[in-house]
Amino acid sequence: LPVLSISDVKTRYYIRCCVIDKPGVIARIACELGDRNISISSVIQHEAQSEDLFVNVTFMTHLALEKDIQDAVKSINKLNAVKAKTTLFRVESD
Repeated sequence: LPVLSISDVKTRYYIRCCVIDKPGVIARIACELGDRNISISSVIQHEAQSEDLFVNVTFMTHLALEKDIQDAVKSINKLNAVKAKTTLFRVESD
């Protein structure tokens, strides 16, 4: 079998972002994904603990290309509302 370049791998992804807890942040991240043809399977926003200003938002994607995910994460990390480097995991299934 031919070996694919990592940028051409197509799989699902788990993405976790530490963001400011304010309206519109999830929409902005979703826009960055959508602009790269990455469809979201699910989103969970974890509740802030007491007076925390930041929350974790977790996205699961449908199948997407690695190069598109990497481009999206670079853009997401540049958003003012994102306060830590985005965590990304490939989710492989049968």
